Amino acid sequence: MKRLIPMQLAQLEQRFLDAVMGRDPSVANAFHGGDISEKKRLAIYQNNVFRNYRSALEAIYPAVLRLVGEEYFYHATNRYIRNYPSSSGDIHHYGQEFADLLASLPGSVELAYLPDMARLEWFIHEAFHAANHERLDLSRLQSVAPDDYGNLRFKLHPAARLMKSNFPVRRIWQVNQPDNSGEVTVDLSDGGEALLVMRRDFVVEVAGLSRGEFATLTAFSQGVAFGPAIELALAAEPDFDAGAFLQKHVLHSTLVDTI
Repeated sequence: MKRLIPMQLAQLEQRFLDAVMGRDPSVANAFHGGDISEKKRLAIYQNNVFRNYRSALEAIYPAVLRLVGEEYFYHATNRYIRNYPSSSGDIHHYGQEFADLLASLPGSVELAYLPDMARLEWFIHEAFHAANHERLDLSRLQSVAPDDYGNLRFKLHPAARLMKSNFPVRRIWQVNQPDNSGEVTVDLSDGGEALLVMRRDFVVEVAGLSRGEFATLTAFSQGVAFGPAIELALAAEPDFDAGAFLQKHVLHSTLVDTI
């Protein structure tokens, strides 16, 4: 048997991967042997790979699946699997760009809220698997001189995710939960909202934020100091109460440290 040099082996492996993902079916002819055809042997790999990835996406995006139905979701996930190969050995990292794929599909105009629905479900997935963090040590705040308050830089909990949408995506998500037994319709004219996705203990919560809260937490996530962050909040919400905001988000562990 002819020995393959490393470059040839790498190229062969890449060709086989392309074939399994449906990008280059012609590579099946490079593999011989056995009692079944190359096409059937390749199909076994394809079915297993696509089924595993599709199951992972179904687990991450149950509300999207319920909104579009099994057939649409099946075709969408197949296209996603072909166009967005996994770059990690951890299946939990797979699926981040699904919202982008949905935005590009036919019917995206009629379901304009769908990409944001997918983004929300991805944030929920990320929040659930994010690292934990101890509560903010209040003695650290008490030791800060009043003149230095404006220079404080707060760190958000690793499980905190911020999101803004032009649609009432939290309500859409709520009515598409398996345990929802109430109203199942949503008035899209209710408008958009700013959200905080956060895991507390082992439960992921999706909470609405005021304009000032969203501006402040977004600024903190970007490393902006407390003083300038509050100025941004007041510009977005003139009656914003910085003291009440800080008490709420320290108590609820949205803010867990200072930088």
